[in-house]
Amino acid sequence: MQTASQVLASPLPVIRHVKGTLNASVSNEWLHESYMHLWTTFDQEIRSALAPLNLNFQVPHVDFAGGEVYLVGNEIGLSSRFINNVCVPVAKVLARSSQPSLVIGDIQAFLVTPEIIPDVSIGVTINNNDRITTVKVVGEFKTFWTLDLAQFSVSDIGSRLQLGPHLGQLVAQMRKFGLRYGFLSTYEGTMFVKRTADFAFCVSRPIRALDTNLSVRQCFAGFCILAEQAHDYTEDSDFKAERLRGQNGLQASVRQTPRRNHVAEGHVASLVTGLTGNVTPNSIILSDQGGTLTILNVSRMISHPGQTDKAIFEIDQQGTRYIVKCWGPRHERASNAEIAVYERLRESRPGGYDVFANMILAGNILCSSLFPDGRALVLPYKDGQILGYIWDDLDVRERTHVREECEKAIRILRYLSIRVPDAGKHNVLYERDTGAVTMLDFETAMECPQSEHVPYVELLSLFGDSTRRERTSDTLPGRLMSGDGLFSGESDFRKPGLCGATPDGVVNVNRFSSPRLRAIESSRETGSRMRRPPNSFEADGFNIRNFKPVTIVAVAIIVAIIVAIIVAIIVAIIVAIVVGVSSNTPEGCDTIEYPPFLEKLKGR
Repeated sequence: MQTASQVLASPLPVIRHVKGTLNASVSNEWLHESYMHLWTTFDQEIRSALAPLNLNFQVPHVDFAGGEVYLVGNEIGLSSRFINNVCVPVAKVLARSSQPSLVIGDIQAFLVTPEIIPDVSIGVTINNNDRITTVKVVGEFKTFWTLDLAQFSVSDIGSRLQLGPHLGQLVAQMRKFGLRYGFLSTYEGTMFVKRTADFAFCVSRPIRALDTNLSVRQCFAGFCILAEQAHDYTEDSDFKAERLRGQNGLQASVRQTPRRNHVAEGHVASLVTGLTGNVTPNSIILSDQGGTLTILNVSRMISHPGQTDKAIFEIDQQGTRYIVKCWGPRHERASNAEIAVYERLRESRPGGYDVFANMILAGNILCSSLFPDGRALVLPYKDGQILGYIWDDLDVRERTHVREECEKAIRILRYLSIRVPDAGKHNVLYERDTGAVTMLDFETAMECPQSEHVPYVELLSLFGDSTRRERTSDTLPGRLMSGDGLFSGESDFRKPGLCGATPDGVVNVNRFSSPRLRAIESSRETGSRMRRPPNSFEADGFNIRNFKPVTIVAVAIIVAIIVAIIVAIIVAIIVAIVVGVSSNTPEGCDTIEYPPFLEKLKGR
């Protein structure tokens, strides 16, 4: 037994975790970073809410000294540990001290299976009648090994960008039930959210699992009290939810363009014409924006539509494999975004980039028993394994190579004004035999105007490498390495990970910091558009103008001494040879005639 005060103040038990899911679940919802604000009075409000409580009574809840016995590997398991270690003890304390009707449960226990389902809901019952409930708070969980929430700060633009889809999902749940309060947690870190206006959300600092002042349980208890006092939020009559995103998603083309039917690879024509033949029960008939019909005969189903209303199929045309990605009508935003990314890549470079698949075609599904309605995208089949499955098995050299290729891909996307919120190892293929790295899946891609100077937060999502911020903050001139070096330019940015474009279309990026990429860069053709300072020698970071005058004088003296020593040695050798030959001239042989300067040496 412990007192209620002790239970609330205690740190959370340490989670036992091995391996687990590869990526945090990401919703298509989004909260623009400009609507997130630091909840500066959070600590004060929580302490004020807890102050009136009498917490001297005993509570039958004990955190076992031996730690957790449940091994966590996914979001569901992690949710259960949060409910057991936070929600249950807090509910027991509040049920006796202030809110006897407080209950915690699944949303289906409160309402009849809504479309939007929070991971946990907090509400109250009336007169102990469990069938009459009111939702007061909703919560969303993510796994701490895929989202380092405990290290985020709402004051940091990079953190806010990474929080966008996760807080967007939580806000959608809050809006569904007309709530003012919600929370986002990875167990290791928990953020509490209060909506103060239609487009203003106060977000607390992350409360860590081992914190004791204030602890997660104390914050959770105070948060429930605040929600009980004023949980409802009513939006203005002219409120438009789309504005929460801050901007529209990417849009695929709605009309045929001159390059729409461009053949990206030599075998594409045979795909398009060769499959406009027999229709089978496994066929998908596509119509592109120009009205051209294409028949795709499926050889294998990779993922079943199920309840997701999305599917992936494989087709085989004369020994060449392709992937067909299909979306149902309710995924219009996702299909628009992904197709738009591939269209921009093709417009930028019709021949394609080595870090992306080259789009074959895209269109509306007219008829198919496999996937009756929606849109489809055809891509070449790419060999490789999902990076998340093999990352731990890669050596340092391979990891460095993969990082560099992913960095190159993200720089290309940013040049095309694209940001990918859910970048992760689950969206990267790596072929170890060839070293090929391919970035995939752009359903959440968003517009990223170069004028906004958005950091490369995708790298942090991919690798969780804080040193990336330092590596991309160099102020040396740089080039965007993309295939044969199509883009080049100068940059002098002082902010990490920024890029922009000059009026003539030349992209400005920071220099790659890896030796391998610098070596490749220095071997490129000398006709680059990168402007170099006059009267300087610069290669792989060497620039003679960087040396101080004293250093240059010292080097010159050393070089002069070395040259003098070498000359003296050569002269000594010549003299020794001359003297030796002169004193041992055999009879009958002509005397050697020496040049004047050697005659003088001999005479000495």
